[in-house]
Amino acid sequence: MHPERSDVYLFEYDPRFEEKYPSEFVFYDYNTPLAIDSKFEHFFDYVLVDPPYLNTNCMSKFAQTMRFLSKHVTTQGQIQTPNAFITVLDNFGYDDEMCVLAQMLRKDIFHDLGFTPCGFVPTFDSKLSNRFLTYTNYTSTRFGPCEEDFSDSDD
Repeated sequence: MHPERSDVYLFEYDPRFEEKYPSEFVFYDYNTPLAIDSKFEHFFDYVLVDPPYLNTNCMSKFAQTMRFLSKHVTTQGQIQTPNAFITVLDNFGYDDEMCVLAQMLRKDIFHDLGFTPCGFVPTFDSKLSNRFLTYTNYTSTRFGPCEEDFSDSDD
């Protein structure tokens, strides 16, 4: 991690990350989304997550964690702190059922968290073939605008 940045932590299940980042590593299991040291409650000015699975169970548990970690959350649970969220973009390499699930999750992410896709699409040097999309709960001039329609007309 960058030495000029303080209070940067890596919440991760894989203990190999602790070897590389011993002072920044925090063990995290999304199956117990609130089993986190209370010192991190409403602690962070920015939260970036990369959920391991594309399903509503995983996404909803990550949402709980994001609400816990984010510094500013309304009484209705809306995250005010800038957050970003990376997930699978479309059906590239997936069957039709997975594509439908991805579309449903986009709507859930918007309606539950107020997050919309932005223009930043992560790429990887590895042979990872899935296409990803970054969601944010703020407008990013650096990432570019969201041009997707989230109207309820096609729910």
